[in-house]
Order: sequence, then structure tokens, then C-alpha cells
Amino acid sequence: MTIHFAYPNVMPPNFIGCGRFAVLKQGNALPPDYCKAVFNTPNKKIVNRAISLLAPDAFRSDRVICEIRDEPDQNYRGDSMDLAYLLSFIRCSRKLRFENDSQAGDLWCTGMIGMEGAIPILEGVDQHGFDLKLKHFLSEETEDQIFILPIINFRELTAERYEEIKKQKVRVLSLSQFRALSDRNIFETKTLLTILPHELSELTDVLFEKPADYQKICNQKTVCFHCSFADRHRRSMELFQDVCS
Repeated sequence: MTIHFAYPNVMPPNFIGCGRFAVLKQGNALPPDYCKAVFNTPNKKIVNRAISLLAPDAFRSDRVICEIRDEPDQNYRGDSMDLAYLLSFIRCSRKLRFENDSQAGDLWCTGMIGMEGAIPILEGVDQHGFDLKLKHFLSEETEDQIFILPIINFRELTAERYEEIKKQKVRVLSLSQFRALSDRNIFETKTLLTILPHELSELTDVLFEKPADYQKICNQKTVCFHCSFADRHRRSMELFQDVCS
């Protein structure tokens, strides 16, 4: 079964399930119960610009994002799905490093994408909604093992939720600690992967393999991370205008 990037949804005081993004080749029939992904957030232009900076090759992929929902009748929406959509879009051109891990479940994600100048950043989400999502992730009925989240939301948790995390012996890892895990240990226990605002580029490198033709792509009208900051910003804006026009 394929790994999904899952975005948890709440309608306080209730958890209403996850939307789960996968990718497939353009033109292929959708699997049963899947639909074309709907990116229902006010931040679509910002997320597209962030993708053009982090993984310009994704815009040239022949893959598209599809979605399956835990509760098909619910209206899943909001900027907290930004991170899951961004990572799914990047996956259109890049392979997950642990794609074939038989123990892998879906990767939960929450977080809003912003820009600080020409730097994509991960911003926090509504704290009350986040707490409801985390509570469900920690519950026994959730089999998925990894939750990628903004560190700012983790730092604002209640004492009760901290105690629950400690009692269940849930791993709380920084990105560098997660990178150091051996492949066989990634999915051995529930893990909260806490991401700093400026770690989106590093997160991309940790989760994905670069495509074989990455350097060739970078030499075209895309973003080259070996270029100067000014040239990189210029190229990203050219690509951004292409995909938004």
C-alpha cells in the first residue's frame, strides 16, 4: 500500500478524520474511493511559490495528486493542509526515501506555509485544533506512526498533553535526530517530528531523493541552489510566473 501524506481535520470539539494525498501518473484511472485532490486553502499561491524554490522539478512532473478521505462527506479545508499538499506536490517528481518500507504507515502533517522574503517557512496552526489532532494521533485507534508538525505548536502544548506523550513513550525528535535514525527504526514507534520555521529545505532533503536529472533541471529556467541568492530568487520568480500564468 502506498504511503500518503495525511492532513488531520477538526471541527471543534470533534476530530473529523484525515484527508490523504497520494500521487499517480497523469491520465491514469483513479483508484476506487479516490478523487482528484482539492487544495482548499487560501495560501495556494504562496505554497506554489514555496514549491518552486524547494523543488522546481515538481512542476515538470507527469504525476498528479489524488486524495482519499476518511470521512468523504466532510468538508476538509483550511491552511493547516499546506504542509501535506506541499510535500505531496514535491513527491510528484521525487521518491520518498522509505517508499518501500513494509512497516510504513501514512505521514501525518500539519502546518501553514509562509514566505520570509524568498525563503519558504513553516508556520504554526490554531493551537486548539492542533491539540485535537494530536490527541487523536496519540490514540490507540491511529496506527500511523509519524506526525510532522511545527515546533511552535509543540511548545504550546498543555501540561496534560505533555504527560500523555511521556506516558506513551512517544518519540519527540528534531529534524537532525530524525535524519540520524536507521531505516529500520523510523516506524518502530509513534514519533513527533518537530520542524523549525526555516527547516523546509532540510525536510525536503531528508524525506526525498533528488531526481536523477536534477542538475539538468537546475540548469534550465528553474531554481539552482548553487547560484547566488539574487539569481536564485530571479529564477524562482520566473518559474512561479510560468506556473501561475
